Amino acid sequence: MLSIAVMSPTPNGAKARTYHFLTKRKYVTTAVPAHAASRVCSLIQDCSFILDPATPCGLQETNFRNWAAVLTEVEHLPECSGGLSPGRWLLPCNSCYISSSCNWKGAIWQPYACRYTKVTDDQLSSCFAEKKLLFIGDSILRGSIFYILTRQNSGKNPGSKVTRIARLSVNKNQTEVNFIYNRVLIDVLIEEILEVPQDFDRNFIELVNGAGHLFNNASTVLVFGGSYWMQPILYTWIIDKLKSVGLDNITIIIKMDNSCVHHPKAKSGYQTLDPALMFKRNMEVEYLRMRRKDTNVQVINPYNLTVPWYRAFRKGGDCSCHYDYYATRHEDGLVNAAYSQIIWHSVCKSHVLAGR
Repeated sequence: MLSIAVMSPTPNGAKARTYHFLTKRKYVTTAVPAHAASRVCSLIQDCSFILDPATPCGLQETNFRNWAAVLTEVEHLPECSGGLSPGRWLLPCNSCYISSSCNWKGAIWQPYACRYTKVTDDQLSSCFAEKKLLFIGDSILRGSIFYILTRQNSGKNPGSKVTRIARLSVNKNQTEVNFIYNRVLIDVLIEEILEVPQDFDRNFIELVNGAGHLFNNASTVLVFGGSYWMQPILYTWIIDKLKSVGLDNITIIIKMDNSCVHHPKAKSGYQTLDPALMFKRNMEVEYLRMRRKDTNVQVINPYNLTVPWYRAFRKGGDCSCHYDYYATRHEDGLVNAAYSQIIWHSVCKSHVLAGR
């Protein structure tokens, strides 16, 4: 505010008048493009969905000098060894106090101590050559299939071809993709799962038999998981089922829970799940993997990756937890792509390190 005092002559002498000027700046209300000089802000949790009161919510300033410094420093980090590396979202912004000044399309998920190098299309093609990919999960896992199939299908989304059960050939017919829909109804999860649903056994046999001959090595990849139902009993079930059919040495990816219906404001027809309980169960799965020394199993936990983006749930469905179409505030698919890239980084890490 600017104040100016003006002296005006009067019959009784000079009289002072003070004028006050208040200047308001109108900030940009649309996303700005990322550039090297952009300020770097971080996002761990939304202020309307606080899981950890000790952790700051909303956009926070970082120690990065600018966006160019982020890109440079990340390049010097080692590759992440698994899918559990904690991190935060980084965004290029004009100001960390004005969310509309940020380029949300340019946001990246970045672990603190390592990096997930994005697997290129050529590396995916090389990695997937002569492989069979098996998926058992719900519509959230199907979103990851959309991501990878779209990249292997010249950018065309194969959505209508992936329903309850699907068998597709991609990568110039060098790779077979087999998917079967499985989930646990959310009302079952109010308590611990005491018994694996019977349809899990039926679906497993249908998937394996339909996939044809499967080699018991890294040329067969199984991805198992979904949005909210991963528990130790299901981990033990899938490992034991694979062993029973002679597939105990294949590459196994366990996808843990998204934040989805754990959010108290999620408009679902079901009871809201306790996020702390879900996270505890997920970590029990990892501890079980470590105790069993299942070295061919990778655990991917996208929970802290998806928590800040609960507003990005795609409308529709019974749990409002899909990230594949309506995945960010400004750009379809970014959140789904982020945790899908971690899945395929785990499968194709050797190709990434070899640069091929």
